[in-house]
Order: sequence, then structure tokens, then C-alpha cells
Amino acid sequence: MAALKLKQARPAPLCPVREEVFAGAFDELLRQVALECPERGLLLLRVRDEIRMTLAAYNTMVSYHTTQGAGVPVESAAISDVRFSCSDCVGNGSLISV
Repeated sequence: MAALKLKQARPAPLCPVREEVFAGAFDELLRQVALECPERGLLLLRVRDEIRMTLAAYNTMVSYHTTQGAGVPVESAAISDVRFSCSDCVGNGSLISV
């Protein structure tokens, strides 16, 4: 949290500073897991790539609606629901059991 305050990240769900900090943390987690178990590292790599593609799609939608002047703003709660924690992915551990 100190890094977010230091870099003056916005609380909005599509904040580039916030995305950069969380991407760095996730990459470090991915590196550490891949050293212990390469199979889990590959799975986390797929999850990371899927999250990046999803966020890029939402960024495109938001910028399109902003530039087109859509009468209804995009709900930030709907976008923030896409950001899930690793525990949501893993659940009971059945997805990454090797």
C-alpha cells in the first residue's frame, strides 16, 4: 500500500499506476512459484496473460465509450468485479494440483 500512496495511485479501477504496481507484484509471485514448481508457474503465466487481455479489452471499451460520448458511463463496480484475487482462481486448490 505504501507504493500506491508513494506513486499517487487513484482509487479508480483502471488506474495505470495501480496496474503497474500489481503487475510487478504478480510477476514476482509468478517467478517464485515457477522456481518451486514449473507446472504451477506455467498456469500462473496463463492466468496473468488472460488478466492482461481482459484488462486491455475493458480499457478499449472505456476509451470507446468515453470518446463516443455514450450517454451512460461505464459502471466502475462492473469493471472492478473482473479483478479477482488468486484465491478466487484457486478455490480449493483443485485447479493447480499437480
